[in-house]
Amino acid sequence: MKINDKEIALLHAPKTGGSSLEMDKRITTFGHMGVYDDGNPNCKRINYTYYYHDTKSARQAILPLIHTKKYYTLFIVRNHFSFLISYFDWVGGFTNWNDNHHDHIIANRGFDYFVKSIINRENAWPSRRYIYCQMWTPSGLLVPDHILHTEILDDEVIELFAQYGEKYTPPPRVQIGRRHGSFGARSAGKGKNLSQSDGKTDKRKPHEMYSDSLASEVYQCWEEEMTLLGYGSDPSDLTSSGNGDILYGEVSEGDKEKWKYIWEKDRR
Repeated sequence: MKINDKEIALLHAPKTGGSSLEMDKRITTFGHMGVYDDGNPNCKRINYTYYYHDTKSARQAILPLIHTKKYYTLFIVRNHFSFLISYFDWVGGFTNWNDNHHDHIIANRGFDYFVKSIINRENAWPSRRYIYCQMWTPSGLLVPDHILHTEILDDEVIELFAQYGEKYTPPPRVQIGRRHGSFGARSAGKGKNLSQSDGKTDKRKPHEMYSDSLASEVYQCWEEEMTLLGYGSDPSDLTSSGNGDILYGEVSEGDKEKWKYIWEKDRR
């Protein structure tokens, strides 16, 4: 399958549901790669997802921009409220054995502590800078050709494929890793031990996890990025508005020229 005479590829940001999409053999996967501008000698060859805790991956898990341009590149975003819950469950060991993750300790101090720690840190991803910094090269160039959304991912891909005469059947959702059994990770800092029978942390609803004050802190921190992607301040409404001057759906050359972001210059 081709779009605009190009094969399809997925540039996959962590915790956005891309693992299920990667199962389709018509889609080339770039994985959790960082993309650098090989035409700019001043552009760092670095993957900021790993930069401050895994220097080897930060320097090896990279692709040149010229390679991604051979493909029609998809990128999935997710409402920040639900992203933080999914990331919390992953690194805390609530949905898998993940005790060695660099954010495991702060996750096991409770959800509020975890979120505020991320809001108040500058560097290690995710931080108070853009969550979806993977969309841009270190020099600020926007990479993807099409933005998809975790909240409506299946419907979006079905519609996209149908436009080009292809059928897409969503696979079963992929749950990366395995859940704790008798280990008993704490849930949301409330002292509850999770088991395989009651540990459905991926089903928690964001508006049940966030107090009004915590939701306000999240939105204040990432308001610029959330607004750019069409997300609002209410954790009970996770969908992107799809309206206005935002990044949504197909990304035009004009969008790529307009929307630039340099991670290292983002100081908040």
